[in-house]
Amino acid sequence: MKPFPYAIWLMPRAEESLVLEKAICALSARFGTPSFASHATLCSGVWNMETSRLLDTVNRLTEILTSTEVQTTGVDWSDHWSTFFFLRLCEMGPHISLMYCFDLVGLDRETLRTALAAQMLSTVRFDSLALVRPSTGRWEDVGSWEILHLVGLSG
Repeated sequence: MKPFPYAIWLMPRAEESLVLEKAICALSARFGTPSFASHATLCSGVWNMETSRLLDTVNRLTEILTSTEVQTTGVDWSDHWSTFFFLRLCEMGPHISLMYCFDLVGLDRETLRTALAAQMLSTVRFDSLALVRPSTGRWEDVGSWEILHLVGLSG
């Protein structure tokens, strides 16, 4: 089996996902950046065994993880493409990306943060796990991301 990059995502429940993806799509349309499913990355790496073993691992995770609500602490940014703009999560290191971008010259990030913050949720409930990989092998190719497996969390 050829090794491939993968990630396990925590997925927001439908109500929160609609709000987040509306913001993601609006940013994508406005700035020409890729759109994507809202998520918080639980872990990622390179898998070099049979895909079925990774699917089994994800399924076992659902036996110990439950649906959980996490408070947000606001919109922030960094200079890394995957955290260009994101919603910070209080109890976790992960975040929910709102915009992937390498560079936007002249963007007033503080003004955009203020506008985004007014639309954001104060809490997000995660109710499922997704196993994801970029079919090209490069995470930067956002359009190549594919969900290989999606499973609900109890609770």
